[in-house]
Amino acid sequence: MKNASVSLFALFLLLPVLRVSAQDLGGLVDEIESRTHFGIFTDFRSEFFDDDGTHSYEGTFVGHVSTQLSPRFKYFAEFTLTPDRGYFGQIRLERSLFQFFYSDLLQLRFGRLHTPISRWNVLYHHGQYLQTTINRPDILKSSNRLSPIHSTVIEVGGSYGMAAGRVTYAAGIGASDDHIHPPGVGVLLQQNPAWYVSAAFVPERLMDLRIGGTLYREKVQYHPEIDDGRPHNHDLHSIDRDQTINLHMTYDGRKWSLLSELMAVTHWGKERYGGTAGYYAQVERQLPAPYERGIAYVRYDRLVRNMDDPVFSTDPFRVSTGVTSGVRVNIYTRVAITTELRMYGEDLTFPERHLYVQLSAGF
Repeated sequence: MKNASVSLFALFLLLPVLRVSAQDLGGLVDEIESRTHFGIFTDFRSEFFDDDGTHSYEGTFVGHVSTQLSPRFKYFAEFTLTPDRGYFGQIRLERSLFQFFYSDLLQLRFGRLHTPISRWNVLYHHGQYLQTTINRPDILKSSNRLSPIHSTVIEVGGSYGMAAGRVTYAAGIGASDDHIHPPGVGVLLQQNPAWYVSAAFVPERLMDLRIGGTLYREKVQYHPEIDDGRPHNHDLHSIDRDQTINLHMTYDGRKWSLLSELMAVTHWGKERYGGTAGYYAQVERQLPAPYERGIAYVRYDRLVRNMDDPVFSTDPFRVSTGVTSGVRVNIYTRVAITTELRMYGEDLTFPERHLYVQLSAGF
C-alpha cells in the first residue's frame, strides 16, 4: 500500500513534466512540417511506331522530399516507383542528399546525387513534368554508356560574383553506381575514387545565358562473366580508366530557350580509345497569344562512336542521328500534354519514326 502511494505521488509530480514534453513534441512536429516540402510527379505515355505498332504505359512515379533542418542545413530525397513492365515494379531511392550552406562561396553536399556530368542531368532529374520534351537527348541515355547518372560523393561548391558576372564551381569525389555495359562483358567494378570538377559563368549583362563544363574521371575494372556462348570482348577487361568531358551553353529567356551540350568520352586500357563524342542542341519557343500556354520545340542529336573502343564495339551503328520536335501545352495548373515526333537513324535517309503523346503532372 505504501509503495502504491509513493508511485501515485511520483506520477502526480511528473504529470506537469509529461504535459510540457507532449506540448514540446507537438510543437516540434508542427515546426518540422512547416519546414518540409513535398513534390510528386507522374506521367502516362502512348507511343506509335512506323509499323502501326502501339505501346502505352504509365511513366515513373516520382516523389521529392525537402526539409530545412536548420538555417544552414538541408536534406533532400527523391524516390521513384516504376510500374510493372513484365516484372515486379521497382521502388528506387534516386537521391539522398545532405546540403550545408556556409556562404555563397562555400557549400557542402554529401550523399547520393545526380552526377553533374551534364546540365540536363542536373536540371530535370526524373520528373517528366519538369522537362519540356518527352525523351532525353541521346548522349544522356544510360543505354549509350557515355556517363554515369548517379554517384555517391562528397562535394564542395559555391558561387562568386564579380563585375563581369557570376562564376559557379563544384568539385566532388566518390563513386558512380549505375554504369551500363554491353551484354557478355561481365560485372563492372568501380575502383575509388571517381572525381569531377565543374564550373560555369553567367555574364552580368546577359543573366539568362550560362556557359560551363565538367571534367569527370574514374577508375573502372570489368570482371569477365561465365562463358554463356555469347561473344566476349576480352579487350574490354583491360580498361581501367575513363574520362568524360562535357561542355554546355544554355539560354533561358522569357520566350526563347536554348539548351545545348557536347560530351566526349575516352577510355584507357591496353590502348587509349578516344573519338567517341556526341552533342545536341534544343530550341524552345513560347507560342504567341492567345496560345501562350504552349511551347514548341525542336532538337537535333548526333552521336559518333569509336567502334575500336571495346565499350562500344557491340553497338549496331557507329553514327546515330536524331531529330525531335513537338509541342507541349499546359492544359491546367501543373498538368501538361505533350505531342512529340522523333526521327532517328544512321543518317536520317531512312529514319525510324516514333510518335509520342504524354500526359504529365506535378503536385
